[in-house]
Amino acid sequence: MKTNQIFLLLGVSLATATVAQAQSSLESERRTNGKDTLKVFALHRAVFQKSSAVIYRGYKRTMYGVIMSEDGYILTKASELKPQVPASATPKPLAPLSIRIGDNVLYKDVKVVAIDASWDIALLKIDAKGLTPVKFAADSKIQHGSWAIANGATSRANRRARVGVISAETRKIDGKASVVMGVSLEDKDKKVWVRQISPKSGAADSDLKVGDAILKADGKDVKNRKEIVDLLGDKQPGETLTITYLRDGKEGETAIKLMGRPTADRPQRMGKNDKMSGRFSRRRDSFDRVLQVDIPMSETTCGGPLLNLKGECLGMVIARANRAETFAVPLEELKAVYTELKKSAK
Repeated sequence: MKTNQIFLLLGVSLATATVAQAQSSLESERRTNGKDTLKVFALHRAVFQKSSAVIYRGYKRTMYGVIMSEDGYILTKASELKPQVPASATPKPLAPLSIRIGDNVLYKDVKVVAIDASWDIALLKIDAKGLTPVKFAADSKIQHGSWAIANGATSRANRRARVGVISAETRKIDGKASVVMGVSLEDKDKKVWVRQISPKSGAADSDLKVGDAILKADGKDVKNRKEIVDLLGDKQPGETLTITYLRDGKEGETAIKLMGRPTADRPQRMGKNDKMSGRFSRRRDSFDRVLQVDIPMSETTCGGPLLNLKGECLGMVIARANRAETFAVPLEELKAVYTELKKSAK
């Protein structure tokens, strides 16, 4: 072997050893989210500062939001809008929502104008002008191992970045999200009777009325509430249930859009991995397509934009799933949901 080759191999070996030694002395969290590392992502901090909203319930930061328009339309995670309380607790009046944007501009009149239960996304509106909407990437296609940046914990005036990598192909996240029709039912005389209809529910938007007898659900004869509940067990939020009903001796048919049961009413399943993960999102499954990223988040840092290295929005962070996984709604689905929510708001 020639002398120059020997010196080259020696140099590579020394460099490798130096890197390995440095990594062994610096924990993984500081490698990706340390003070010096985050200086590189000043561009992304600026995007979060202008195009990501910090949402408060009273004085407590609840989550983030994605600014979608100059006049104050903002998307966020719906299930975190209400604080989680034990079922046995006495309900208390909710503190008002407020939103902070930019260096320190606070908006107190926040309206929840529409919700898409299937995606767990809410559309908020504030009275504002001249906001900076996020700039979307051309598409959400991004290779494994690519950098991705999201909101981290924030001070009153300054946004911080959390850095991770895309760790899986975009994919569907299955789950048994509990769904409801929005009705109270009673078994009587071998029929299922509608005794109450909840406002702002799928049933309220259908042709069903109190006093109707439900004869069929999705074309299947039903004789008691349990048979309907069993059918709902195979449904996801956003899907429909076709109901054949009897009213004044005449049959009719209507379709009910199913909504997700309020997640505060649903106990979380705590596995071993969950117990090591800290606090995760109340709704973290049943999404048709998500980007998976290994950014270390919390349930209160969801709802904001997920950025690529150019500072372009790839989608919205929708759930901290567990210790190693965070999910984001890809920009294609996010834009579609935004369009539909604006239509329903009007």
